[in-house]
Amino acid sequence: MLYLGSSVEVTFENKKKEKKKDMLIIGPQTTPVSLCFESNHRLIAIELQNIGQYYLLGGCPIHTLIDSHLEGDAVFGNPVKELIDKLIETNDLEKIKKELDQFFLKILNRNKLKTNRSDMLLNELPQNIPIAAMALAAGKSIRQLERLFKDRIGVSPNFFRKLRRFATAYKIKELNPNQTWTQIAYSCGYFDQMHLIKDFKTFLGHNPSYINQMLNQQYQEYTNYQIPQ
Repeated sequence: MLYLGSSVEVTFENKKKEKKKDMLIIGPQTTPVSLCFESNHRLIAIELQNIGQYYLLGGCPIHTLIDSHLEGDAVFGNPVKELIDKLIETNDLEKIKKELDQFFLKILNRNKLKTNRSDMLLNELPQNIPIAAMALAAGKSIRQLERLFKDRIGVSPNFFRKLRRFATAYKIKELNPNQTWTQIAYSCGYFDQMHLIKDFKTFLGHNPSYINQMLNQQYQEYTNYQIPQ
């Protein structure tokens, strides 16, 4: 996450509040947090591929970052401040993308981690592949695969599939607010809506009706937003 301009107040599940700014590297999030922005905020969210964070952090075991985060400048140093200054100066999306690509490619080239067959498999996982089939394709035992998952992705294979399925359902609702949760539940492979509601309470701490209200409000704000000239 990159926060341009004003800081953001983060409230964690234990009600602890912290002010954050510039760049945060957020690990696997399994508990809900809420963000409170000031009126002049700008936010850039970068969604990495499954093993992207492992390579970006030079081989840091990702399970150490569960429900946690790192300050960007503490990890990458002064170049973070230089990047933030450049991004603040422009509203051109192509320029922003170019600056971000250059920044992260430099880091990946500096880390010089070599990819392997197992890592590439983790990066391209089909949604519903059985764990045993996944282990066989990677040339690993199930226990070895579980250790690899926690090292590269941060969580177990089963939990990762559960988290990814819920994230997919949530994203569908964000992009298609008129779809019902029941429709989304079946399209994402849930047994029924109650199965989806259980994941809601696990990952967000709320039921779907509350999230509906929040998403409808966000959708209205988004459709009425105009980029400053």
